[in-house]
Amino acid sequence: MKWRLLVGLFVATILTGAAMASAWHPAPCRLMTRWARQVRPDRVWTHYPRPQMRRTVWKNLNGLWHYSITSRHQSDAPRRWDGQILVPFSVDSALSGVGKVMLPSDCIWYHRPFSIPASWHGKQILLHIEAANWETWIYVDGHLAARHRGGYSPITVNITRDLRTATHHQLTIRVWDPAGERFEPRGKQVLRPSGMYFTECSGIWGTVWLEPVGAAHIASLVIVPHLRRKLFALKAVTAGAGAKGLTIRAVLLEGNKKLSIRMGHPGHFINLAVVHPHLWTPHSPFLYNLDVTLLHQGHVVDRVTSYAGMRSITIGPGVGGRTQILLNGKPVFQRGLLYQGYWPAGLYTPPGDRAMACDISTAKRMGFNMFRVHQIVEPRRFYYLADRLGLLIWQDMPAAWPPGKRGLTHAQIRKRILAGGNWGAIGPIPAYERREYRSELTAMIKELRNDPSVVVWTPFNEGWGIHNVPGIVHLIHQLDPSRLIDADSGVNVNPIYKNYYQIPGNVVDIHHYPGPRAIAPSRTQAASAGECGGVWYPVVKHYWPDTPISRPHSRSAALARYRKDWREAWQLRQRLGISAIVFTELMDQEQEIGGLLTYDRVPKFSIRTIRHITLNR
Repeated sequence: MKWRLLVGLFVATILTGAAMASAWHPAPCRLMTRWARQVRPDRVWTHYPRPQMRRTVWKNLNGLWHYSITSRHQSDAPRRWDGQILVPFSVDSALSGVGKVMLPSDCIWYHRPFSIPASWHGKQILLHIEAANWETWIYVDGHLAARHRGGYSPITVNITRDLRTATHHQLTIRVWDPAGERFEPRGKQVLRPSGMYFTECSGIWGTVWLEPVGAAHIASLVIVPHLRRKLFALKAVTAGAGAKGLTIRAVLLEGNKKLSIRMGHPGHFINLAVVHPHLWTPHSPFLYNLDVTLLHQGHVVDRVTSYAGMRSITIGPGVGGRTQILLNGKPVFQRGLLYQGYWPAGLYTPPGDRAMACDISTAKRMGFNMFRVHQIVEPRRFYYLADRLGLLIWQDMPAAWPPGKRGLTHAQIRKRILAGGNWGAIGPIPAYERREYRSELTAMIKELRNDPSVVVWTPFNEGWGIHNVPGIVHLIHQLDPSRLIDADSGVNVNPIYKNYYQIPGNVVDIHHYPGPRAIAPSRTQAASAGECGGVWYPVVKHYWPDTPISRPHSRSAALARYRKDWREAWQLRQRLGISAIVFTELMDQEQEIGGLLTYDRVPKFSIRTIRHITLNR
C-alpha cells in the first residue's frame, strides 16, 4: 500500500500541475450570503480553530487541495485527480468548488503537499482535522497514520513518526460517508433533502491544521466554575513522553491583572480563587483569562492560554416556588431560537467568524438570549463567539438514524427503554452502533464542557434513534455533572412515554406547532416549550428553489402569528412557570421556511418590531 500510494502521488503531481494553476470559483449555488461571496482560497477560516486551548505557533492547511471521487472499495490513492477542492468546505457544498452529493458507494480522496518550518525541527508534530464526515483515513508520506470514525468530533494525530523527510511532505486523506447505511450520528443529513431534512455533508468540513509540541505537552483542559466556593477548578491532562517530574502552573487573570497563581500536577484539579467574582450572563458575558504552563524540573515545556466564565446552571425553586432553571441562582426566562446551523453555500461550514457572529448578534438584537443548537455540532469557534457575545446554548447530540426497522409494538419498546436496555424506538440496537453513538456523544461533551455558554445537553430529540435513556443520562452526568440534561426534547412526540415525567434528566420538554404548549414543572424537573412557532413566510428571491409554497402568505399575517405565539408563551411562563421557550427558528433552512431570517440571512421583518414582540409580556 505504501509504495503504491507514493507512486500514485508522484504521477498525480505531474498530471495535475497545470490544473492547480487554474482559477478557483464556487460551484453553482441557489443562494449565497454576503460573507460567502467574500470567500477566497488564500483567506479561508484563518483564525486559530481551538479557542479554549490556544498556542501561538501553528500552521493552517486550509485552501486548495487535489481531490478525487472513487469507489468506496478503492484502497489505493488515485493516479489522477479530478480537480481542486477548497478545504474546509464539504464536497457537497458550493464553496468547495465541487458541489457534488456523495453516495454511500463513493469515497473522496484529498491530497496536498506541506512543509515543516525549520523552527519546528525536534518537535512533535500534531495534525488536526476539525471535522470530517464520517470515516477518515490519514496518510502521511504514503504511510497510514490514523483512522477515525465520527462526523462531528475533531481529530488529532501525532504524525512525527510518519514524516519521511526533513521538510517537504505529502498528506493524503480518504473519507467515506455511509449516509445512513449505518447507525452513525448524522442529524438531519439525507441524500434526498425535503421538508425538514437537508443536504448531506460528506468529507472534510472543518479546518485542517498543524502545530508543534514538546515530547510532553498539554493535551486537554477541564475548567469547572464553582460559584458558591468562588473559584475555578482547573485540570490539565498531558500526553507524550517524560511524564515524571512534570508540574502545572496555572494563572487566573482579569484582563492582564493576575488574580490567582497555583501549582499542581497533571491530571489533578488546581483551585484558582476569585475573591469578588464577575458573573457570566447573556447580559454581561464577562470572561476571565487563563495561562497554563507545563514545567519539567522548572523548565517550560508547553504553554497554552484559555478563558473561563463564572456562572452556575441549576434547577431549584423559582418564581412562586415552582421548579425552574436557575442561572447563577436566579430564574432567567430563556427566550430561545432553534438554530440548525446550515448555510446555503457552505452547508455545515459557515463562511467564517463574521458570519457566525452576525447570527448570534442578530438573535440578541431580536430579544433572544438562547439558541437550541439542533441536530448539529458547530465549529468550536461558534461556541467561543457565544461565550464572548453572551448567548446561552442548549446543545443537541445529532441523532443516529437506524438503517432498518425491526418492528415491535410501542408497549414492548416502552418497557425495554424505560428499563434501561439497549433498545431504540424501532427495536434492538447492535453493540457497535451503541458504541459509535456514545463515542461521538462523549467527544462532543469533552470538547464543549469548558464553554460557559453551554448550559443544557440534549442527547435525544423526539425519540429519534433513542436507546438506553437512563444509561445515556448517567454517562452525561459522569462526563459533566455541572450542566443540566434535557434527555428527550419533545418527549410528547415520542409515543413510548405514557407519563412524560418518566423521562430522566432535569427538564421535561414539550414540542407543539404552531403555538407553544407545555406541562407544569415537577418537584425535580423544570419545564420547557422546546419547539413551537414558525412564521412560514417566504421572501421572493430569498427562498430555496423548489420550495413548495402551497398557500398565499403575507407579512402582516406572519407577524400576527408571531405576536400570538409570544403572547401565549408569556402566559405559559406566568401560569405554569416554564423556564424556556424555543421558537422555530432563526433562519430558513433549504425547503424549511419557518425562519425570522431568510436562508441567506435577510431579515423578513423589522428587527426592532421582532424585539418589541419578543420582550413584551
